[in-house]
Amino acid sequence: MKWIFTHAMHPERADLIEGAIGHLSMFHDSFGYYADGVGPDTATMPNDEMKFATPYYIGNLTVVSPNLHDIAVSKCVAGRDKDAGRVRALLRHRMFSIDRLVERLCQIDASAHPLQPLQPLVGWARRRAAEADA
Repeated sequence: MKWIFTHAMHPERADLIEGAIGHLSMFHDSFGYYADGVGPDTATMPNDEMKFATPYYIGNLTVVSPNLHDIAVSKCVAGRDKDAGRVRALLRHRMFSIDRLVERLCQIDASAHPLQPLQPLVGWARRRAAEADA
């Protein structure tokens, strides 16, 4: 299964993305992949993430996809099993570098996510990199 992670320019439209091209939608059934509609409150990323994001225009809908490093940052902060698998896969396929991921992790606003100290997040990311190389 392929997946895309999207960040809506208008966070209130995240549900529209989910309904139109989200998990288990007709789009997903037809094409074999889907998009997650995400707003700024859904995923923790560096404050300058929009600087590295790519816009996509689908009809009259504009969808912004963050850089893969910033997507991985959000996965590191979430730290779920499915996130570990996605980060490992991206690292295994050399789609980004662990050094750049750690750099981007260090750029998140610690006050925005006070329950996750930075060092455990960096350690989590480095363990995924070691697993990807194994």
